[in-house]
Amino acid sequence: MRKSIREVAEEHSIKFTKFTVVGLLSSLLQIALMWVFVDKLNVNTGVSAALIVSFIHILKFFVYHSIKLIKYQFIKYTVVNAFSLVLNFGISWFLIDVAKIPTVIATAIAIGSLAILRYLLFHYTNLMVK
Repeated sequence: MRKSIREVAEEHSIKFTKFTVVGLLSSLLQIALMWVFVDKLNVNTGVSAALIVSFIHILKFFVYHSIKLIKYQFIKYTVVNAFSLVLNFGISWFLIDVAKIPTVIATAIAIGSLAILRYLLFHYTNLMVK
């Protein structure tokens, strides 16, 4: 049986809300951890970023899986996020250096558009739980 447009919209609005909440909370955690590691513990910024970004990546995978948003496919999850990261560099460069959009606005556009794109990639690569 085929789902109605309303059913599909409801299903995706719930999933996208979960996806967004996890993303926002993990971003706040990443900011807090960077502050503690770099400013309070005087750990090198590069080392701190590598450790914390890796930790957040793994944490988000398990959270997404535990809330039944994605399947237990860590490599596919990592590939989708790596692809998104490369796009982030490209989009940011284009918006800031080529289109001459102010950095804060360009960064917000890049982050917002990539969040939507990553969600769609989760869906279209069959990483998302049905």
